[in-house]
Amino acid sequence: MKSRHFLPLATLVAALATALGLGALAPANADPDAAVTNLVVTQAQGPDHTWKITATWDANPDPGVTGYHVVIADQASGIPSSGGFGNQDTSSTTATITTSALADNLQYWVAVTTKTSGGTSTSPAVTAFTAITLDRSGPTGAYTENRRVGYRTIPDGVDPFSGDGVAQFTLHQTGLSDNVTASAQITRTVTPGDGDPATVWATGDYIVTYKHTGTYTPIVNLTDQAGNTTHVSLPTLTVKNDVTPPTVRITKPAKPSKVASWRQIRGTAIDGQTGIEEVLSMVIEKRHGTWYAYDFRHKKWLKGFSTIKKTLDKTKAEPADMHVNAAGVWHTPTIKHLTAGSLHIEAFGIDNGFNFASAPNVNAKVH
Repeated sequence: MKSRHFLPLATLVAALATALGLGALAPANADPDAAVTNLVVTQAQGPDHTWKITATWDANPDPGVTGYHVVIADQASGIPSSGGFGNQDTSSTTATITTSALADNLQYWVAVTTKTSGGTSTSPAVTAFTAITLDRSGPTGAYTENRRVGYRTIPDGVDPFSGDGVAQFTLHQTGLSDNVTASAQITRTVTPGDGDPATVWATGDYIVTYKHTGTYTPIVNLTDQAGNTTHVSLPTLTVKNDVTPPTVRITKPAKPSKVASWRQIRGTAIDGQTGIEEVLSMVIEKRHGTWYAYDFRHKKWLKGFSTIKKTLDKTKAEPADMHVNAAGVWHTPTIKHLTAGSLHIEAFGIDNGFNFASAPNVNAKVH
């Protein structure tokens, strides 16, 4: 009679698991008394398009066990002791292996063996998993700009005489999507294109600011949760200096010889490039051979000198500081205690491009 040859139980179970594609039939999971039980594999996408494979298991008490060796292989039998598609030694009951050696949607096996002080190991606990399909596509976005050409202008809070102008453009997002990551989880930054580093675009529209003239190409950088980044280049933006001064005029009243007609000085200031930032006006009146300057801040007349030039050069009186309306019209506050005499009125305007222009001076005799 021929002798019958029986395969070891562990080998039979592993072969059956391979044939059926069932990780639950791995040998160690089938034997509650094995050194490694309840082997579970989870996975996620790791950095730089890798697979992050995490294995956890239960260990039966065994004083001879000094650690575990975990390896990823492409078959249940013939598990390599090292190498494979990634491996790790650990003293705990969990291991995470990051590998780029797998392929989307193919089946692999995780094997866990125990290590002893003598260097020997038990038969592996094995379970199967199917590699996830990695997200390799970056987000997409669409954007518009409020304008393509802008002048350097005076920002709020900056001295109009400093020359420290900036040009600002508004970026508006019209679309944002990704094949996996929700739009709210996509990170946005903007590289302005002038050498400054990228800054975060959080919510709402984005204001990109340039300090110098030139042509710039802003780039919106979109990064999904898998680390895929898309760079969206926007149309070029041109920053110019406004070199054309405004046109400033003082308007003579209908009855220029009447004191009451000059209690508010009126005029216009027009600028076709960057617009008017402010208009200043000085009013002086000659009384008994001496010129007096009106202090618009303190609403009083300050005694000057016998000449217009010296009075304007030396006076501490503050001029009227005004903004223009939509039509470019300006007027001073009411001048108190204006009397008969000779009036001299000056005005000049500053546009938002740091250009200055004086109005033709106005002189009048009033009674």
